[in-house]
Amino acid sequence: MDPYNSVVKKTAPTEALQAFVSEYVFRILTVPKHEPVVKAMPLRVMGSIDFFLGDSFETIDCNSNQTESFARCTIRGPRTHKKYIIAISGHFVSFTIKFKPA
Repeated sequence: MDPYNSVVKKTAPTEALQAFVSEYVFRILTVPKHEPVVKAMPLRVMGSIDFFLGDSFETIDCNSNQTESFARCTIRGPRTHKKYIIAISGHFVSFTIKFKPA
């Protein structure tokens, strides 16, 4: 049973974009305000553009331990180390375009 009422939908790109785009991911997660979910941003070999459409969340830089300003959209390159930790509470909604490595 899903305690956070999460929805994840993954969609393949149209044929014209398959050489560049790996997939589209739409995610909805509802987390009680008093029980935030803390998650390290994953390591991966692909870049992405991420849109955050729901409530704002806290982003913490792992090197400085400082809180970053919330951004509705981010462009992420490939990662080989853990750069950020996020603390999600409330209504989290994201849409991600994952690109193929080039």
